[in-house]
Amino acid sequence: MTSYLTGRTQYVRYRGEVSTTTYVYCGVPQGSVLGPVLFLLYVADVIELVKECDLIPHAFADDLQIYSHSVLADTQELVARMTTCIERVRCWMTSLHHNPTKTELIWLSSPRRINLLSTSPIRLYLAL
Repeated sequence: MTSYLTGRTQYVRYRGEVSTTTYVYCGVPQGSVLGPVLFLLYVADVIELVKECDLIPHAFADDLQIYSHSVLADTQELVARMTTCIERVRCWMTSLHHNPTKTELIWLSSPRRINLLSTSPIRLYLAL
């Protein structure tokens, strides 16, 4: 297993030109037989992390969605759990070189209901 994941290099070839060869320090070779299994073993932790926050994870390949629902009276508690979970996932993903510009929070509600919230999810998103 060690020889499969260490000592790997990569380069780019484009229109007959070849880049400098560099070492690959993380990740799994794409298209490899073990790639999908190793990826699932690696991301299983983040799925459990989301469940610990009493939220629902949905993962597909390298995409993670976290969702839940609540009645109006419980939105503050949901916002708190979601905020905590997003921070925990962000910390977990630091080893993956997470790109925060690809992170979105979408709050679905009717216009009338969203105005009743004491903490706007939009302000929450901007604070993250």
